[in-house]
Amino acid sequence: MKFLGRNWFVAVICGAVFLFVLFPYLFQGKLIRGDSADGVIAYMSFLEQSFKKGESPFWNPYGAGGFPSFVSYSFPYNPLNLLLYLAPALFVHHWGLWLVLATSLFLMILLVRELGGGLIAGFIAGLSFLIAMMLYENNVYSAVAFAFQPFLFWLILKLVKTEKRSLSILYIAILALALAFVWLSAGSNYQFTVYTVITAFVWLIYWANHHKRKFFPLALKLTLGCAFGTAIGILGILPALTILGNLSLREGGLSFEYVTSTAPVRWSDIVLFVNPFFEGRSAETFLYMGLLPLIFLIASFFVKNVPHKKLFIFLFLIPLAIAFYKSPLLWAIQQLPILSYFRHPSRWMIVGSFGASILAGLGGERILARVKEKVKISDRKWLLIVALVIISIVIDYRIVWQKKFAIESPKAEFLINNSSPKQLKELIQTREAGRVLSVLPDDSVSVFYWALTGQGPPRDADLKAKIDAAYLHPNDQLFYGIETIELTDNLPLRMGRYLSLVGARISGGDYGESNLIKYPGMPIDRLSLLKQRSSLLNFLGVRYLLSGFDLREVGFDYQNLGRVRVEGVKEAGYAFGVNVYENTGAKPLAYFSKITDFTQNADQSYDTFKANDFRGVFVECADCGSITEAGGKIEILEKTNGRAILHSESDGVRFLIFSQNYIPGWGAWIDSVETEIFRVNAAFMGIFVPTGEHKIRFDFRYSELLNPKFYFNE
Repeated sequence: MKFLGRNWFVAVICGAVFLFVLFPYLFQGKLIRGDSADGVIAYMSFLEQSFKKGESPFWNPYGAGGFPSFVSYSFPYNPLNLLLYLAPALFVHHWGLWLVLATSLFLMILLVRELGGGLIAGFIAGLSFLIAMMLYENNVYSAVAFAFQPFLFWLILKLVKTEKRSLSILYIAILALALAFVWLSAGSNYQFTVYTVITAFVWLIYWANHHKRKFFPLALKLTLGCAFGTAIGILGILPALTILGNLSLREGGLSFEYVTSTAPVRWSDIVLFVNPFFEGRSAETFLYMGLLPLIFLIASFFVKNVPHKKLFIFLFLIPLAIAFYKSPLLWAIQQLPILSYFRHPSRWMIVGSFGASILAGLGGERILARVKEKVKISDRKWLLIVALVIISIVIDYRIVWQKKFAIESPKAEFLINNSSPKQLKELIQTREAGRVLSVLPDDSVSVFYWALTGQGPPRDADLKAKIDAAYLHPNDQLFYGIETIELTDNLPLRMGRYLSLVGARISGGDYGESNLIKYPGMPIDRLSLLKQRSSLLNFLGVRYLLSGFDLREVGFDYQNLGRVRVEGVKEAGYAFGVNVYENTGAKPLAYFSKITDFTQNADQSYDTFKANDFRGVFVECADCGSITEAGGKIEILEKTNGRAILHSESDGVRFLIFSQNYIPGWGAWIDSVETEIFRVNAAFMGIFVPTGEHKIRFDFRYSELLNPKFYFNE
């Protein structure tokens, strides 16, 4: 209470700043464009629905054959997500974001004051840092990592200064809990936290030397805090790394050539320091921190008596050097364990922007103090000048935020209540279950808009979003419970190759295949190529195709179920619509099939399947010994997230294909006896089923991903 008593006014001001910045989202129902709209809010909605239904939140069955939900986003039971038991996803995300951003600013002010700066320096530093991190902070899970950085460094200063054992133990415990929360919130963006923890030891070396304290006892305390926090966070870290390490492009680590090509900082990106909307950027971060703070930053290099200036120059320039394209420092870092799995070098600027922001804050305060000394100004006028400086940065933040992330119209209900997915759900809910593929959606938006209006692609982002929504906007499936062949991340290597071949918008990377979205031919050529891969569509369970094109022109014989309208689009008097086709040859969730051959590994299975024009069943099994026949009946008794209960009947041994992604954690039981799962065609699961009638259960067991056998080859 004593701590809050001294700082309550600052906390209130920090909260008020972000009430102003986030006002349209908190009070007007607007939706933040970017990761929050396309990913986080949709994911939170999925968790909210799972909690209400009592289903597992660990398995998302709605994209690309199912995928563990916690790999792309956060641990389902992190403290923030637990609020979904009490409030809707949109409310939890926006107010959670407000709390995290306000806390980040408050903690930056505390840290700067601990460094010897004043309230002015703290506000300049805090707002500058958050402006620089704006590209990520619309995602509440990533934003948690930004609040952790000033908090960790503030806590280290407290740890260095205290000699009381009881206080040291308290600081270690607080550090552990804070780090655990960050690990469980961060999802797959662990690198933000890893970079912060690495920098924390650099920070500790400096301050131990500055205060003439022994480094190793302090390092032990910091290590203990990080170790305890990581031990708790292991609930989210190990399972996610199991998936990332075994099934993604990151398997075995990433090459320097690949990493340095993924969003580095190039010389042309220097313009981002003054123009955050420069279109030619390659850097993933905004290097922009506000024009006024940038002036303070540059001036601070030449102003004397800026506290600890060399430290913050180091924290600014070294990460910037690492982030540069083909940086030798980046190459050295990529040779280290753990760090070799991270891409996007520009993300090192979470540390660089932190150092630059504190330097700008401390330097700006010194500059303003010199102005007051040299010019006779009354206290009232001085207070007005200081207020204008801070307000200018806040307004700059608001303007940049609105331009980058605001959806002015329609309101947040757009993605949740848009009529196109509703119509699609109504159209297919009475038919046989199956997955949906949007055929060449990006081309369709441009081509059809041009064809109907005589103009180029729609420039209005809202209009394009409405048209795109008719093709099932990414993550709409989480709102409506529609299974698609899309996935919102590029993690599953095996499935990613197939997604690339059938033209999914987010295809999981470039595998050297004829990706239908990237294929250089005209749309009609790509549709012809898709027709050649219709057997792959069958295997993937794609039962419904959305297309503005007439698929019959390229030889598809799929039934046209009708058109899905795009509501709210009345350009040039035309009504946009998308055809819905039904592929009756699509395989269901579970079915018996004859085995074509046995293979040794996933790569061989994929190559053989592809060479066979995506026909046949190739099972990874070295000693199965026999090829079963098809035939028999399967009835789905129950299907929920990560669980399916089936009833089977056959007059001989059969092979059952369960078309969910083959991922560690799944188990299969026949009449309550666990049986071995085999990988089929490099992607899905399969089991042998004995003659007769049986009750079969498939379960995704999250706890199995914590099993030591995955990490110690037991």
